[in-house]
Amino acid sequence: MTVIASSPASVGPAGSLFEGQVGAYYLLSMLTGSEPRGLPGTGIDRVELQRAAEGRPLDDVIVYAHDTRGNHVVLEIQVKRSITFTHSDTVFLGVIAQIVKVSRRSDFWTSRYELAIATARTSRKIGGAYQDVLTWARQLGDAATFMARIARSGSANDDMRSFVRTFKSHLEGAGAPDDDDTVWGLLRRLQILAFDFTAQGSASEELAKERAVRALHADEVVRAGNLWTTLVELALQVAASGGDRTRDGLIGDLRHQTFRLAGDRRYSSARATLAEASRHALADIGDRVGDVTLTRPERVAAVHVALDAGRYVEIRGDAGVGKSGVLKHFALQTAAESQVIVLSPGRVTPRGWTAMRAVLGLDGTARDLLTDLASDGGAILFVDSLDFFSGDERRTVVDLVREASSVPGLAVLATARRDFGVEEPNWLPADALVRLGPAQSVVIGELNEAELDEMREAAPRLAALLADSHPARDVTRNLFRLARLASRPGDEPVPRTEIDMAEQWWQTADGERDGDQRDRARLLKVLAEQALSSAGPFEVSGQPSRAVGALVASETLRDLGGDLVAFRHDALREWAIANLLHAEPATIERLPLDRSPSAALARGVELAARLSLERAADSTRWRSLLERLSLDGMHGSWRRAVLLALVRSELGPELLARASGVLLADRAIVLREVIRIVMAVDVQPASKIFAAAGVDPTMIPAGVNVPSGRSWYRLIR
Repeated sequence: MTVIASSPASVGPAGSLFEGQVGAYYLLSMLTGSEPRGLPGTGIDRVELQRAAEGRPLDDVIVYAHDTRGNHVVLEIQVKRSITFTHSDTVFLGVIAQIVKVSRRSDFWTSRYELAIATARTSRKIGGAYQDVLTWARQLGDAATFMARIARSGSANDDMRSFVRTFKSHLEGAGAPDDDDTVWGLLRRLQILAFDFTAQGSASEELAKERAVRALHADEVVRAGNLWTTLVELALQVAASGGDRTRDGLIGDLRHQTFRLAGDRRYSSARATLAEASRHALADIGDRVGDVTLTRPERVAAVHVALDAGRYVEIRGDAGVGKSGVLKHFALQTAAESQVIVLSPGRVTPRGWTAMRAVLGLDGTARDLLTDLASDGGAILFVDSLDFFSGDERRTVVDLVREASSVPGLAVLATARRDFGVEEPNWLPADALVRLGPAQSVVIGELNEAELDEMREAAPRLAALLADSHPARDVTRNLFRLARLASRPGDEPVPRTEIDMAEQWWQTADGERDGDQRDRARLLKVLAEQALSSAGPFEVSGQPSRAVGALVASETLRDLGGDLVAFRHDALREWAIANLLHAEPATIERLPLDRSPSAALARGVELAARLSLERAADSTRWRSLLERLSLDGMHGSWRRAVLLALVRSELGPELLARASGVLLADRAIVLREVIRIVMAVDVQPASKIFAAAGVDPTMIPAGVNVPSGRSWYRLIR
């Protein structure tokens, strides 16, 4: 093939300084032995600049790399300081024409050949939809599924559909096939890499300078800024002649500039270990109902907006609403550019960063590692389920969040229950939260009508289960419970409440009523007893291996190896605690009643209180539980959990009536207490709601809250 191209020397790199900075970024990554952004898990062999004449249509930066198996990888990058990805954007049109040329190379479809557009950072609100499209293309295994999701009402938003239509239209205009397989195949190889070099106080530039410190001899670190400037100038010079650099050649250039360089400081082994642990943590997160993944574009868009507003974002919601699934989406999206760190209970090295560093075998600090990841595009630290870390695990999370807060541009995305921080302060380090800026929260509730419509269309077999008239209507609006119901045998009784589901799960030991049921039931009881005093993992040595295997297969348990297991979902641990407390009330004495309960114990008590009301004709047993947990010296949270059972049950109005004798006695003193608790706990800031509706949140007075969840409705009704 003959390539007709202008001389790089005569044309010069477009967007000169910005392009030089992007080129210098990859030169610096090669110099320090870091993984190139956009190619996690690889090492750079050579960087070329402005190589259209050599048959590289996306010619601004070409990265040649190899993976851990020695396979060769290519990343072609077109640098465009400004691009909007809309149909009227001629810059985007030109880039797609270049992509078409790349796709005609003989080695394109037969090798790992990646494409990227490097651009100045815009808001996540604007660019998030395009990144979501590319994430779906990479995660979905065929074109038909991808295109069906894009077209399906409620799955994708208008910006996502417009992006795919524009991409398809421009392919046709460039004379390329525009069938679904081609569109999907090209999109899954494409990345949008945002660098904020043009911004005041650029995080990309600060991270580059921190990486430059690592490249220099200890006596030369004061010259890190000079090294970065030199690399930018060198990138412009190499681009002007359409040249390239290997690492050895680059080192030679810098020695001529009298820079004294450090020896290799590569974190590849530690990063590989972290990446593997993070993959396992993400694999633990269920985000499917049967064979359908709920995309939740409104929730995802809200997180994009929150990440624009601050560096510490919490995704909050009740048990089983799908908080972790949204976090997983962002972790997978980030993992396309860089390795990620996902911290989750039971999968964190306990006892602080020092212990974690020893396990990783890392010769460096936490800041070194986090800066390295952020420089590669891994600009989010993911922390799943803040409520459920053990004390020793918290020390490690605290250390990493504290260090993350001082790394330019690095954000922390966490999930937590809706009432996290109400009873006791957020345990993350206060100094780090100050540096990260005001906390942004995205509250996820039960499935809304758009999400239900999406599920009905994607999985017609679930339509009856999701009907408003279905007896299980009140439990199917919770994503976790819906997934459990969708997989249940057809002959099981239809549950009306979460308690029905929890009791059925406990009595059947999550399996058939067969010869193994008794062993499974005994195992569940043993685990529930351990859960009263420990967050896990739980010891199962000495337990019947067949029972352990059955509960792992049914996805009640997660096998951690070495005779250790954990509940697959937090809600299952809480179901186990509730059923044990209800079946054996004396076990209440084993609870740490003199201090604030963990989230699992508090909800376990709440569910036990629901059991005492839903399985009785009066409130006698519930009242006894309330009195038992209201004695002098007991922490008030235990009583609060029993009271919240009245309004958090799907049968709330019925249970309130059943307990009315207690509630209305002594001038309704207990009812007034319930009202105060609901007003304090089941709320969210009004400013968040109005901001999501497009209203300036500064117009809403601070401290004004609005109801969150259905407790208010049940109480008022």
